[in-house]
Amino acid sequence: NPHAASANLLASGASNGEVLITSLDNPSEPHVYVPAPDQPTSGSEVTQVAWNSQVAHIVASSTKNGSAVVWDLKSKKPWCELRAETSGVAISDMAWNPTQGLHMITASSDDRNPFLKLWDLRASTTMPL
Repeated sequence: NPHAASANLLASGASNGEVLITSLDNPSEPHVYVPAPDQPTSGSEVTQVAWNSQVAHIVASSTKNGSAVVWDLKSKKPWCELRAETSGVAISDMAWNPTQGLHMITASSDDRNPFLKLWDLRASTTMPL
């Protein structure tokens, strides 16, 4: 996590679609939890996790089914789900804009249909720019 106040938190993703947050406040007894306990997992393998560049309690995850979810750890629920019109194509990478916490880019490494999509989450969570 790039934020000093929450540098003790580690985000990871699993093959079953689950996102896990590990608190290393006490490294000999780490505390592991999911960002939204009441939400079902996507069931699709998590390909990336990325901490928001500006807000310490926001993390995003992407999956092989072509969706990305922005998680709000304070409210313990997903803030939004990003799904491009190229559904079913895995998101192989994603990154937050380092200076603008509401801009994200997602990428596909599919040789038949490669793409980069820039998202402005202030304007829309359903269509990339």
